[in-house]
Amino acid sequence: MRLRNCIFMNILLLASGCANQDLIIQKQAEMGSRIEYLVQENKILNGQVTALTNDVKELRASVEEHSSVLRGLSEPEGEKKNEEKADASKVEQAAPQKASVTRIELINQDTKSKGKSDASDAEYMKAFGLYSANRFSEAVVAFTKFLDEHPDSRYAVNAQYWIGECYYSLSDLPRALESFKAVSEKYPDGKKVPDSMLKTGYTLFAMKEPEKARAVLENLIEKYPDSAAAAKAGERLSVR
Repeated sequence: MRLRNCIFMNILLLASGCANQDLIIQKQAEMGSRIEYLVQENKILNGQVTALTNDVKELRASVEEHSSVLRGLSEPEGEKKNEEKADASKVEQAAPQKASVTRIELINQDTKSKGKSDASDAEYMKAFGLYSANRFSEAVVAFTKFLDEHPDSRYAVNAQYWIGECYYSLSDLPRALESFKAVSEKYPDGKKVPDSMLKTGYTLFAMKEPEKARAVLENLIEKYPDSAAAAKAGERLSVR
């Protein structure tokens, strides 16, 4: 009877340990998502401030050039000016006018390019905000739409990764596994590859495939030994 009780207690402790491990993993994911949200939001805000500062400088220079042209046009010509001075004056006035037009065209092109980038960044942050608010199903839709419309965005690899995190949080493990694997397949040089390999291992453990999970985590440690993901993989592998 005593032996049976001991076995039962060991089973309870083992189950409790696994539950605590899963809770720790979930909390780490939530903490990581919030940190990334703040970092990316700060980068976007800094970029917008820099862009606006440059636009102000360019517009100020353009206004000064236009003012110079207008001043030249408003100055009355003296009655005694000969034709040569008049022609020289026209040439001098025409030159800044041409330069001003060129300057305005460049500003318009830059503004259009920045506007497109800002729009895609805003869409990514909106999708990420849904994930941070635990609205995982909506976040999947938003991230997927973002990838469809902006496949070459600097945040594309991040969006693919967070789709996996959404499915993982929804306990849709097969789709989570598929999404995490897609990070390495579609973006082999992306910064999220180590994290995606880590979560691939976690997902395989949750799917009761420990051998495959360990193989993935060992590969992660071998390929990215200095990454934070490798350190977490080592911790997970140490748990029997």
